[in-house]
Parts: sequence; C-alpha cells; structure tokens
Amino acid sequence: MVNFSLARQIRRPKAKAAPNHGQNYARSKYPLGDESEETNQRAQTNTAIWACLSVLLPVLSVGINAQVLVLLAVGIPIGLWLYRSNRIGFDYLDHGGDFTLSQRLAYRVDYSFSVVPYVKAVTLMILTGALIMSSGMAIYLTSDDSLAESLWEATAGVGLDWTFVGDDDSSSYRVRTIGVLTNIGGLVVTALLLGIVSDAVSMYLDNLRKGSCRVVENNFTLVIGWSSKTIPMIEQIAKANISEKGGVVVILAERPKEEIEVDISANESKIGALGTRVVCRAGSALTLGDLRKVSVSNARSIVVLADPFVSEDQSDVRSIRILLSIISALKSNEDQKPRPPSLKVTVEVSNSENAPLIRSIDPSLIEPVIANGVIGRLLVHTARQPEVESVWETLLGFDDCEFYFQNWPEVENLTFGEVLYRFREAVPLGIRREGKGSVILNPTDDTLIERGDEILVLAEDDDSYLPEKLSLFEPDHYSEDDLNNSLTDIFQKKSKSMSMKPARFKKLLIGWRRDIANLVQVLDKLLLPGSEFHILSDIPIEFREGYLSRTRGGVVEPCSNLKVVHHIGDAKTRKDLEKLDLASYSSIVVSTFSGDAQQINVEDRDSQSIVTLLLVQEILKTCPSTQDVVVVGEIQDPRSRRMILDSGMAQAIIATNDLIAKSLAMVSEDSHVNRVLEDLFNVSGNEIQVVDCSLYIKNGEVLSFFEVMNRVRSARSIAIGYRRGNGELKLNPEDKLVPLTWTKLDRLVTLSYMEQDFDSPES
Repeated sequence: MVNFSLARQIRRPKAKAAPNHGQNYARSKYPLGDESEETNQRAQTNTAIWACLSVLLPVLSVGINAQVLVLLAVGIPIGLWLYRSNRIGFDYLDHGGDFTLSQRLAYRVDYSFSVVPYVKAVTLMILTGALIMSSGMAIYLTSDDSLAESLWEATAGVGLDWTFVGDDDSSSYRVRTIGVLTNIGGLVVTALLLGIVSDAVSMYLDNLRKGSCRVVENNFTLVIGWSSKTIPMIEQIAKANISEKGGVVVILAERPKEEIEVDISANESKIGALGTRVVCRAGSALTLGDLRKVSVSNARSIVVLADPFVSEDQSDVRSIRILLSIISALKSNEDQKPRPPSLKVTVEVSNSENAPLIRSIDPSLIEPVIANGVIGRLLVHTARQPEVESVWETLLGFDDCEFYFQNWPEVENLTFGEVLYRFREAVPLGIRREGKGSVILNPTDDTLIERGDEILVLAEDDDSYLPEKLSLFEPDHYSEDDLNNSLTDIFQKKSKSMSMKPARFKKLLIGWRRDIANLVQVLDKLLLPGSEFHILSDIPIEFREGYLSRTRGGVVEPCSNLKVVHHIGDAKTRKDLEKLDLASYSSIVVSTFSGDAQQINVEDRDSQSIVTLLLVQEILKTCPSTQDVVVVGEIQDPRSRRMILDSGMAQAIIATNDLIAKSLAMVSEDSHVNRVLEDLFNVSGNEIQVVDCSLYIKNGEVLSFFEVMNRVRSARSIAIGYRRGNGELKLNPEDKLVPLTWTKLDRLVTLSYMEQDFDSPES
C-alpha cells in the first residue's frame, strides 16, 4: 500500500529550503489525495466570480460615478490576478538564466493553457474588460457623452448591440470608426466565447464516448480483458441468452472504448439479432474505481481472459491480481449488497500448474478453466480418431446440443438405468450429487437417484425436455458377467478389424506446446509399449529435454510405453520435413505454437500452420502408401477451418480460439460444466468416442435409437448420437423410438468408460 502522506512529504519542499515556485505551481494544479476535489471546487468558484463580474460591470455602469466604475473595472480583475499570482509564486517571471522575459511569459502562458482548467474563461473576461475600457475611453474622448455612457455604449458594441453607432445620427465619423473597431473586437470576443463553449461541449461528449459514467445494469455477464477469443465468446453467451430474450454483456479492457466498439460492430448483426446488448468500458480491472464503474457487484457471472501478449506465467499472475481486486471490490461495494451465492468468476488459466493456486484463492467463487490443457487433450484424441473433432465442435458452445443440470423429483429413487429411457428429447449422461459438487459421468445402471440429485443431460435447451412418467423403452438388464463378456467380445472385434492394417506406433508433433509434458504422459498411458513420439521444432533439444524431465513441484514419471525422439528443424522448410519420412507416422499434428516468442499475431501463426500443412500434404503425395496417416492441424482463427478441410490439407482441424471461447462461455453460464470437461479430457475415465456400428449392429438392421442405446449400454457406454455414411452428424436424435436402418458405413458417438485404450495406436 502506498503511503500517500509520505509521498506528499517527499514532494513538498521544507520550510527553510529555497523556494521552488515551479513545484508549488504544479502542486497547486495537481494536488494529492483529497486536495484535488477542493482545488476543482475552488477553480469553479473563481470562474463563476469572473463570469459574474463580466456580466455585472456593464449593468452597474448606469448610475455609477465614472471614476468609481473605472476603478472597479480595472482594479477588481487586477486585484484578483495579483492575488492568484501571489498564491502560485509571482516571482517566477524573474528567474535567472539565459531566458528572456518574453520566452518566460510565452512558456507560462502555454503551461497555464495546458493545466489550468479555467484559464480560457479568465482570459476571455480580461480581454472583454480591456476592450470595453479602451473603447469606452475612446468614445468618451471623441464625443460629448459622459464616461459612464461611453462605457455602456462600448459594452453594447462588444456584443450586446453591434449597430449602436447608428443609433445617433449626429455621431461623428470618429465615433463611428471607434464603433466599427469595437464591433470587430466584439466578433473576436464572441468567437472566443463560442470556442470555449464548443470545447466544453466537445469534452463532455468525448467523456460520454469514452464511457466515463457508471454502468447501470443488473444480472449481466462481465468480461475482463480483450483477446481474439472475446468476440466468439460473446456470441456464444448471446446464444445462451436466447431463451431469456437476450441479455447484457459488459466488457472492461485496457484499450480505447472506441476501438473495442469498432471490432464489435463488425459482429453486431449476429450479437444484436440474438437480443444481447454489449456495453464497453475502458479501464483496468486492477483499479477498484474501474471495477465499480462497471458495477461488478451487480454481475451474475464474471470471465477473466488471459493476456495474449505476455508469457503464460505472467498472464496467470495478472489474473491472480485481478481476482484479488474483484474480491476486494465485492467486499467493499458501495451498495452494501451481499455477494450472490451463485456468482462465479471463470478464469482462463494459461499454465495448468497454476490452476490449484488460482482456485485456492476462493474455491466457492473462482472456477479456473485450463484452456491449453483442453486443446492439448483434444489434439491427442483427434490424432487417434479424427471424427472426434467435429463431435466436440458440436458439443462445445450453444449452437446445437449442450450440457444441462436439473433436479427432477419424479425420478428420485429410480436407478440410472431406468432414467436413461425416461427422456424423449434428451440423453442422460450422469448425476451431480447435492452439496458435494461432484459430477458422476456414465454411472452404473444400479446407481440410485437420491433426493436433491441433478441429472446431467445432453439437450437442445434447458426448457426443451421433460422426464416421462413411465419408461419409454424396456431395456435388457445385464449382469456384471454379461458386461465383462460383452467388453471382451467388443475388444476382440476391434482387434480383428485392425489386424489387417500395418502396425504403426509413431506420432509426430510439428511445433511446440507449453503443455507438452502433460501430453507425453497422456500418450504414454494411451498407447501400447514400443510407441514413439517425435517432435520437430526449432527449440534447442537441451531445453526440451530439461523441460520434459521436470515439472514445477517434482520430476515427471518416466515413460513406460512411449519413447520421445527430438528433431531440430524449421516447420516451414521442405528439406527439414523430408528428413523425417512422414509416411512412417500413424498421425501428424501441426501445432501453431513456435519457439519464436515474438510470434504472437494470430494471422502469423495460422499462416505458418497452413504453410506446414501444405508442405506435409505435398510430401505425402510423393510417398507410395500414405492412406493410413492422419494429419491434424491447429489454427487460431476459426474462419480458416472450413477452407483447410475443403482443400484436403488435413483430416481434422482444431480451431483453438473458437473452442476455448465456447468452453469459457459454457462454464460462465454453469460452472458445473467444468467438472464435465475435466472428466472427459482426463487421462483415465470417460471420453467421447466414435466407433463402428458393426460392433453393435448388423449391416441393414432396423433399430430405434433407444434399442441402439440399450446395446451400447452392454459395453458400459452411452450412445449420444451417430454419424451417417454421408457425413451427417446427429447428436441427441429427436424421436428415439423411430426405427432407423443402419449400415456398415454408419458410426456411433458414445460416452465410454475405458480403463485401457481399445483403439489401436495407429487408429
């Protein structure tokens, strides 16, 4: 905490020290602490006095002795100016040095116009008084009028009546000449007055454009920070608010408000059409005043975005400081409102190792989302099964089906196996226990639904499904032995279908990722012994090996199934890629992260990925047999995804920013979704799989989706959708009782609990 009283003591000279009028002058304009408000009030009072004098002097000219009027008109302005000069140190005009008096005067005038708030009004009043006095004296000397009458005529000529010289036919040419000159001076004074008024109005409008007033909204989503994920996330939040006829999103970022609004205006048609309003404010979330300006205590959810222009650790440290500021603002809110128990702060964490620390600040308030970890795991799953990418593209966000939690008293005391067939418009996936906050994905059929439990379902919207009073389908019940025999049979079918393919156990990563150590551990648990993981990057091998051999807080466990092989090279150079024998790999992942720390531009990263993907495809075309090589690309801008897929450069493309934005939006709407994502992307447990229909269904067989769910359930899995042979993906089919004809080209999308990976590493 800064000691402001100590700071004032340091800045102020001691009583016996040599006078420093420049410092005194600056301090009078820029006081510290509570003095600023007092100074502003004094400045406004002085300006009001000058304005009143400029208006009252012409009025007082009638019936007042001319000599007294002259003394008042000249003495009062000079006296006030001397008083003011004495307070700021008048002897600044007599400093020594090589500067002339005119230079010092010009400098002081320039400085005063820059920092003194009322100097323009004072200057205008002085010029007006001087013009009235000089013109009045000239009229008095050239006419028969009294001094008081001459001053009044001069006052009228300055601005009140520009035709005053024509009122008297006997006026001489000298009086008329003085009148014309007075009119010209009046034009100058009027122009100055209009300029001051125009500047004041422009300043007020500029403050309005900059968003200086407080946000007067309730129940809104507050987004702190700005990155390439901001606009996609706002679009997803707007889609989530459609059922509520729109909502409000407030953005607080350290960039000009006008620039933010320009970027948003390009997408305003999408966001505005969904009924959501976006309010922008420029400021820092580290300042309590800026947090109060956006009414942080009135928000229903807060999202803190990572800083894309600093390192991962620096971004997380900044997020921690922002969280502390938010907690302080919530405790000291001006409205004395208690913190809503449902309020959650979703934090985008750059380094997964910092997530426990961030959550520990306030576990009931903070929900960290490990963005890079989600993308890294998705890259691993997509390299094994390219179809998984399109499934996750549909699952994340609010474009199609989403995850919803809700308590249904009518299903209490039923087993999960019975609840599976009670929803016509949804697919049950798990249970959330009341008070524990834990989510059980894919529980066993005999798991009992207790009082207060919430059912996790995959549905189109939170108001689009209801449980039926009776079961819609009578399933077959499987004993534990039946389940084990079914799992063994399915494993044998998968192994037999893969036995005709050449066994390849080599994976290639082109680029580098911060979560590479975590990816190596995941691959080591998923792949069979003898597998290899190759890395091509321009980062020195010594750094990579040191990075992989240790983590913060301990040493990484040695790999038992995986061998890591390093290669040095440039991903954009054909000769470096040709050295690797790309056709020998089962999957190739092209990452956007490079060893170049300066490469932070989204377009630059995507350009590098596209160039590398083109080179990889060109090299693979020259190889005799490459039909089994899976190429997966990672990009930042989702607009490039469809272009790359249509060109055939890769079997799957991970749009990093789009998927992270969707994840953050989902967690901000319901923090329990984070438990689901953590479970699905964990090394062991449940995962989304795309499997052949032939594992459960005969070619040409006619079955309803409920019947398919029953067969898939025999393998301790839940069928959540299917992909037709023509590529059509359907999750949570509408009517699950309608019979469908299945072919060997169809694929099933399942939520499966697998203790080991049944997919061959080359799949």
